Amino acid sequence: GAGDDRPPVQCRGPIVPHRAQYHSSPLPLRPGLSWRVWSPIHPARISLTDTLLRAGRKVSDMIHISEEQVREALPMAAAIDLVEEAFRRLDDGRGVNHPRRRVTLDNGAWLHYMAAGDNEAGYLAAKVYATRPRVGARFVVLLFDAETTELLATIDANALGRIRTGAATGVATRHMARKDARRLGMIGCGFQAET
Repeated sequence: GAGDDRPPVQCRGPIVPHRAQYHSSPLPLRPGLSWRVWSPIHPARISLTDTLLRAGRKVSDMIHISEEQVREALPMAAAIDLVEEAFRRLDDGRGVNHPRRRVTLDNGAWLHYMAAGDNEAGYLAAKVYATRPRVGARFVVLLFDAETTELLATIDANALGRIRTGAATGVATRHMARKDARRLGMIGCGFQAET
């Protein structure tokens, strides 16, 4: 970026740098989010958000990440590790999470929303979804750059919510299950129980 004296970072495949322009050749990236995402020096800083940003497609100045792209970019084993890291960030203050809030209409429709931010990665996000009995639900995540306040992406969030729910259980199992456990009992219903 302008004023950035770092050498260009070699990038592999289509990437989504700052301002959401696709490039497949080496390019200089501004210090901050994009530089951390693609720098081979900092592979541990690749987060769920960064993984999903790479999977999306450009829509004007932002990208849209479909349900299929979420499922392809986020296998459960990776999701468990990423959710565990998110829990660590919430615990030590690097992450901020606001609980779910709801708005209800007379026709039975609900709007649900929750927000979070990551002080280290520099992202703000809100998950918003609408539900109505016998109609269904629609889920979306809005992802913002915390420095520029740009809307970076919209993410279809049905699969994302299911994967995150299953991954949270995976984190709990990782830390609470006996090491010699060979059987698993499950209690759950609905489509999220499948994860």
